[in-house]
Amino acid sequence: MEANRDVMMGCEPYPLCLASSLLVLRNKEVIESACTDPIRGIALLNTTLDKCYELGYPGSRIWELVQEPATVGYVVDRLMEEYDVDRMTCESQVFSFFAKLSEEQLIRFGI
Repeated sequence: MEANRDVMMGCEPYPLCLASSLLVLRNKEVIESACTDPIRGIALLNTTLDKCYELGYPGSRIWELVQEPATVGYVVDRLMEEYDVDRMTCESQVFSFFAKLSEEQLIRFGI
């Protein structure tokens, strides 16, 4: 496992390895709504958990990039083209964001 390509996170009952080749799939039960202020991003409603989330602009952009199933690496590469950020920081932030979305059942991972 490459240190800057994979992240091990402790998730019960097993560790989850987030790798750049992992496929990100949106939860089809999540309802999306654009906020009136484009800077604020979008709101998501997880109907399974009855929870609402507001994603800021960067989170909204990532959500947009996984509108269709996409790999973590694809998302990182697109963000690297759009933002002035180094790869290690970008990967770390994207992996962390996807881990949180997964915990909240907004996305799931495939191979």
